[in-house]
Amino acid sequence: MDILKGPVFRPGDEGYDDERAGFQALARHRPDVIVGATDAADVRAAVVMAAANGLPVAVQATGHGMPMAADGGLLISTRRMTGVRVDAETATARIEAGVRWARVIEEAARHGLAPLSGSAPSVGAVSYTLGGGLGLMARRYGYAVDQVRAVEVVTADGVLREVTAATEPDLFWALLGGRGNFGVVTALEIGLVPVTSLYGGGLFFDLATDVVKRWAEWTLDLPEEMTSSIAVIPFPDARWTSPASGPWSTATPSIRSASCPGSRRAATPARCARCTRASARHCRRGTPEAAASTSCTARTPRPTRSGWPTTRTTTGGWPR
Repeated sequence: MDILKGPVFRPGDEGYDDERAGFQALARHRPDVIVGATDAADVRAAVVMAAANGLPVAVQATGHGMPMAADGGLLISTRRMTGVRVDAETATARIEAGVRWARVIEEAARHGLAPLSGSAPSVGAVSYTLGGGLGLMARRYGYAVDQVRAVEVVTADGVLREVTAATEPDLFWALLGGRGNFGVVTALEIGLVPVTSLYGGGLFFDLATDVVKRWAEWTLDLPEEMTSSIAVIPFPDARWTSPASGPWSTATPSIRSASCPGSRRAATPARCARCTRASARHCRRGTPEAAASTSCTARTPRPTRSGWPTTRTTTGGWPR
């Protein structure tokens, strides 16, 4: 591993536990070796080495979404790959695999632009986007993954590829939503949207049976500028009794909303002929044949789970 610029950790080494730790504390990776990649060349070298030794490969940036903890094998840590480059003229940004949304938001805001990030600025931007990304401005601008222009990825054969819808359409299609199943993504080029101000916050209530109903009624005729979600958060240190089901943990409905009234609408993308959504990419990436197909899989954005463990009311907004 002399060709690697980043550090290498094995069980028992100083820094091994810190490197394998992520946001999710429920489970931890237990790899045989960890490569702390500093760039795409390090990622490529790690993939080649893993293939040569028959080792499975796992990837971690911030560890917010861990579908399964790695047991053995090689873990590529991308937390050192934090480059961000914004092109204001084309309203795009190139973001490396380990960068968090806070950095992307800050750089884009200098130009009156914003990414389609989620509500937590500490989440990894690349992994969030590849998972779909239903964020603060989803009702107006759609999913974060629909803003991907190009993907830099190391595939299992150890080749570093620049993948676009034009150069490798099948692989590009698979990467947008396939997360880590088709290679190790080292960078994305994403589109940014024009935003001059954004207002957001959360409302928290003690358990009340009519909160969900009232929220659903409120959202029926909201403009596209307002995106809202609701989550019921259990607190296991207190209990309440349901007349129908008996004792359960206390739960607190949490409603979060964001509105971008100062944003300037970008050029309207082609709408899906089947479901009229603002982007037809969900219908097999918006081909003319797919747009006319009867097999549209689009779904109305659903409320997403919240991880906020508090009952206080909060407000805030970005970018300014």
